[in-house]
Amino acid sequence: MNITTNILVVGAGVSGVAAAVAASKQGKQVVLIDNHSYPGGAATAVEVGTICGLYYNGKQAESTFMVDGFVQEFALRTADYSGTTPSCNQYGLHYLPYNKDELKRLIEDYITENKIRFLSGCMLTEVTGDSMSLNRVSVVQNGQQLTIGFDAIIDCSGNATVAELSGHPLVENHYFQAASISFYIENSQIGDNEISNFKLIRDLKTIIQQQQLPDYFKNLFIIPGSQSQKKIGFKFTIPWQVSHQKGEIECLTVRAKELVNELFYTLKQHSSLFTNAGIDHIADDLGWRTGKRPLGKYVLTEEDVVTAKKWKSPVARSSWPIEDWLPNKSVDLTFVKENDYYEIPEECLISATYDNLFFAGRIISASDRAIASARVMGVCLQTGYAAGKVAAQISVK
Repeated sequence: MNITTNILVVGAGVSGVAAAVAASKQGKQVVLIDNHSYPGGAATAVEVGTICGLYYNGKQAESTFMVDGFVQEFALRTADYSGTTPSCNQYGLHYLPYNKDELKRLIEDYITENKIRFLSGCMLTEVTGDSMSLNRVSVVQNGQQLTIGFDAIIDCSGNATVAELSGHPLVENHYFQAASISFYIENSQIGDNEISNFKLIRDLKTIIQQQQLPDYFKNLFIIPGSQSQKKIGFKFTIPWQVSHQKGEIECLTVRAKELVNELFYTLKQHSSLFTNAGIDHIADDLGWRTGKRPLGKYVLTEEDVVTAKKWKSPVARSSWPIEDWLPNKSVDLTFVKENDYYEIPEECLISATYDNLFFAGRIISASDRAIASARVMGVCLQTGYAAGKVAAQISVK
């Protein structure tokens, strides 16, 4: 089957949905594809649990939006659908908790409201074009081959799928952030508060000291705002390096789920907090924080982030710190200049090679350290919407 469209968006995470909405609002026909059977990307398949990068930093009780327009609207609708409110941690970082199922419903509503054609369960297999532009992709959906022609393509895959298949140059990577796995426990004695977090850390430390668990299990955290009824969410940073070799993420996901079971049943045996608890579910996907990124017309740098660099025509802004997650270590934070924010230029979303290839979300053109700040969902929503608007400008149909 052959399909033609003005804009093809690869990846239905929050950046992809934002890109699709922006292009649709410009009057363009949009096809949105994803390898999952449902939209939402990491927000739903990994169950990240919070949207970061929406607000100004500060230890004030009230969360103040740094974003406006579509991204602010998306955040307000997320809060309304999920029944959640913004919160703040000990570092003065504000974030919005969300319910995975309600966020999925919201994204489905955005797709319907904006008349976006969503194709689920799609595996991108080939990208073709000439030296100046791309014009067609091949996709396998439920065993059937699809060909999709387009005027412009936006890669929001999170792993530079379009770039790799088209031979596009990549930003040089020196290392990748450690990955994590999210899971939910029911009927525990854990609550989403500082006292419960202290008790969890205390019990984990004791169990590790008694050699009932390896030391790397200390990297277990309660997902902020995840408590609902009798369930609460946890995130565990896995102890292995991630290289993003072919098939590696799938293997690590299986191993990570095995570790979750080992962790839970040990806690159940040795901590009174989990005596009557059970695993409600484990997230479908492994939460890998950074991956390969295409080379754009500009590469965002660590200096741009920490010095709060401004640009003449920015497409996004953020004050979220650089988060360095490495295996077997606690997170290391490098903060943006106090009471300030950095901006991201349009050139970070535009291919250095092809006239009609754009990218957004976790794969904007950025260094290892810069993407460790710019990868959060509040920023991904901004870069996604911007990429959709830019791509719509070159679509001629």
